Amino acid sequence: MEYEAADAHSFTQPEQGATRQTSALTLPRCPAKVTSMMFCDESSQKERFFVLGALYFRVESSSDRTAEISSLETRFTNLKAQYGLFGRVKWGKVPTPQQQNKLEGYKSLIRDLASIRDMKFKCMVVDRTKYRLDDKTVCLGDELTGYLKFYTVFLTDGIMVKWPGYFYDITIDNYSFREGQDSNRLKLSVEGRYRKKTGKTYLQRHCDLVTANEEDSNLLQLVDLLTGAVAFCWNGGMLRDSARSSGRKQLVEVIRRSYGGVRLDQQQHRGKFVIWKMEKEGRSAEDLSRLAILRCAESSFVRASARLRDFRLRRRRFAAHFFN
Repeated sequence: MEYEAADAHSFTQPEQGATRQTSALTLPRCPAKVTSMMFCDESSQKERFFVLGALYFRVESSSDRTAEISSLETRFTNLKAQYGLFGRVKWGKVPTPQQQNKLEGYKSLIRDLASIRDMKFKCMVVDRTKYRLDDKTVCLGDELTGYLKFYTVFLTDGIMVKWPGYFYDITIDNYSFREGQDSNRLKLSVEGRYRKKTGKTYLQRHCDLVTANEEDSNLLQLVDLLTGAVAFCWNGGMLRDSARSSGRKQLVEVIRRSYGGVRLDQQQHRGKFVIWKMEKEGRSAEDLSRLAILRCAESSFVRASARLRDFRLRRRRFAAHFFN
């Protein structure tokens, strides 16, 4: 996917007056009939491949969204309890094969998550050898600015602009922000980029973005697992040989099977588990794949049209010969 870089200065320079920033956060919600609920996390900022991921599903905006989230949370809490998982589950705590019951609990959570029909996962893989979080030109030498920039691109270009008729309710895991560069700044940047990309009105807001503690949200814990698994595969984890990596490899295999044989170490463009490798220039493999499909369809249409014209021409010739 070709994308336009987010403006780093938008993360480092204050809005023109506090009133403008406050009003942007308190605009009336757009009257979208559908709300996309998104739960986001990141992994491996210090390794070559940095990954941002999101679990998301849509609900009717008129429905009780809090009750739907609560129902999912209870579902996963009860499943965790069956395997003695009373604390937080996360990629960094994947049990070893010696902890068989707990490892099976992690696997069961993945299978249950994948079985939810409308629940999708998408992540963006960033090659830090090409795109440094502290790039002096793009990110002004500041890692937090880079973090917010890539988060903005992922949320808007990766998910939101694909369904421009929705409202987006976004929850991200707590992060070490600082004053002036916090979740409100991220929300303003996501809203601004989304409006620019879609031409939506500036008189309404099209997303809400809040932070939450991972300990309090099973959905954030599960997106941590999936995002961590993708980062593990892209950073060579499947080649490691240790008890810790053994448990993780088993979980990767469960993810692969649960999501229809998906490969976690390469781009995936369709289905419930999508992996997008960010590229700034040119077309990505995702766009090239879509272009190839369109060209194939166009070619088929052209051939069918030619056959139809040929048939009509032969029919006219036959009719002219027969009646004359």
